[in-house]
Amino acid sequence: MSLSKRGRKIHKCILDKASKYYSENGYTVFKEAKMSGRDRIDLLAIKGQEKVGIECQLTISYKIIRQKFRDYNQNLTKMVFIVPVDRKKRIDEVLGKIASEEDLSKNFFEVWTENVATMIPVRISKKTKQLLDEVGKEIGSFGDTYDDIIFKVLKKMVKNNGASR
Repeated sequence: MSLSKRGRKIHKCILDKASKYYSENGYTVFKEAKMSGRDRIDLLAIKGQEKVGIECQLTISYKIIRQKFRDYNQNLTKMVFIVPVDRKKRIDEVLGKIASEEDLSKNFFEVWTENVATMIPVRISKKTKQLLDEVGKEIGSFGDTYDDIIFKVLKKMVKNNGASR
């Protein structure tokens, strides 16, 4: 999955912090380290026999995380995922499932969090804003954002279309 320009900046900043942390703690750090075949892990930190793979994940998907684990794990003693704070619960669920499926020790995975915004600002026209305000009065609740209102409208549309099939 390709990252936006903003996503690439966030990704680089987070990895620079992780690289600095491991370097300051006596590890040799490799960025975009080739693991197996064409696969590259974001960071590889090595100290003696310890090999730590670090992946920055701004989005969490069981399928993607599992594939990364399968691509890298045979060469690692630990795998660290750095995720936005609001995605911690989801990554914990995904890693717990993988650890259970693969019969891994509880400390193979480690999760670090970063306080980064995961919402993407979208510009809307005055007409759209007015329409969202009107619809929000009908289906919204106090404190709903435009995103909440759009979600409710789409959910209602899916429900109505699904019922007529």
